[in-house]
Amino acid sequence: MKKIILSMPDQGERATIAKTIEELGFFCIQCTTGIRTLLVLEDNPEVDLLLLDVDLLELRGEELIQILRGREDHKDLPIIMLSELSGYDGIAHYLDLGASRFLTKPVEYNELRDCLMDNTMSQEFAVSDSI
Repeated sequence: MKKIILSMPDQGERATIAKTIEELGFFCIQCTTGIRTLLVLEDNPEVDLLLLDVDLLELRGEELIQILRGREDHKDLPIIMLSELSGYDGIAHYLDLGASRFLTKPVEYNELRDCLMDNTMSQEFAVSDSI
């Protein structure tokens, strides 16, 4: 089963998105802060994808992306950013930092489903293509 870390400070939003992730057949690990997310990643190196809120506590999403992209073991981890931002400049900034995708909150079910399937399936194909 694919593992996804969902890192969001808001309990209500996190619970809703986590439920969707689990309904889609993924295992969801929930985090509320950037520091906790780093610790969970260290304990779970086999995580397949990170859903990361821009407005995390302790360590913001922007800082966390930069840390992860600087580490050999997480430089290719798909990171999907979540934010209420909708302007091109804000979204482009996170993509330039290394985010794989960007979803605007509130997240639509179909958009989340498609994004998770695209990012986790492309990883499988990349692995199988290299064999």
